Amino acid sequence: MKISWVMKYSIILLTLALLTACGFHFRSESNYPKELRYLYIQSATPYGEFEQVLHDMLGNSNITIVTSPEKATAILVISTNSVNTSSNNVSSNTQLRQYLISISITFSVLTAHGAIALPPHTINLSNQYTASVNQVLGGNTEQQNLQEQMLHDAAFRLSLILGSDLTRQGFANVEKNTTAIK
Repeated sequence: MKISWVMKYSIILLTLALLTACGFHFRSESNYPKELRYLYIQSATPYGEFEQVLHDMLGNSNITIVTSPEKATAILVISTNSVNTSSNNVSSNTQLRQYLISISITFSVLTAHGAIALPPHTINLSNQYTASVNQVLGGNTEQQNLQEQMLHDAAFRLSLILGSDLTRQGFANVEKNTTAIK
C-alpha cells in the first residue's frame, strides 16, 4: 500500500504541532531577554573551566559576552563555583573505589546599573562512579569526562534560567521600579 503525499504531509504537520505544543526547542535556539544582549560575566575564576563552557554556550546564542561591565547591559555574577570529589572504598580489599563528584554554582543577574534582576540561584549537580585503583593510578579519564559533562549540564541549566520568564520578570520589575521612582 502506497501512502499518498497528503498523508505524509499531514503526519509531518501533526508531528511538528505536537513537538511545539510540548515546548520542544533545539538547544541552539535561544530566546533570551533583550537586557542580556551584552553580558559581562563576573567571577572569581573568569578563565575557569565552567566559565569557558558558559562563555562558549552563551556566545553561540544571541548574547554578546563583553570584557568589561561598562560595556554590558547586564552582569552575570557567579558567586560560587565549586567542584568537589570524594571517595569511599567499595570492596573489602580496597581495589574498587566509589567516587562522588559534586558541582555547585551560585549566580545572580544584575542590570547595568547594579539593580538585582535575578536574585541568587544555585545549581547543584552530583554524580558517582566506581573505578579500580589501577584506573586511578593510570590517569582517570572517566572522572575528567564525567566532570566535563556535568559542567556542560550546569552551564545549560544556567542558560535555561537566563532565558526563563523568571529572568524576564526580574528585568520588568526593575524597569517598573525605576520608572516609578522617576
